Amino acid sequence: MHSHAYRGRNRLSLVHQEKLEAAEESYRESLTYSRRVYHSDHPVVIVGLNNLASALIRQGREVEAEPLIREVIAT
Repeated sequence: MHSHAYRGRNRLSLVHQEKLEAAEESYRESLTYSRRVYHSDHPVVIVGLNNLASALIRQGREVEAEPLIREVIAT
């Protein structure tokens, strides 16, 4: 399995195990990397924004998630 796909599955596993802080950190790292490599409207960046926003929402941090969601909608 490609290492990028493995890391993605690992992040998803963290979310399912309710290890949301660890998932959030991993999503942030992934999004930082994706933003350096891809244009802001690239699907990888958009999915990263959505994943991070979802992790924040699951932690009850909707205010922090809102700008990310707005960025997804704007693309």
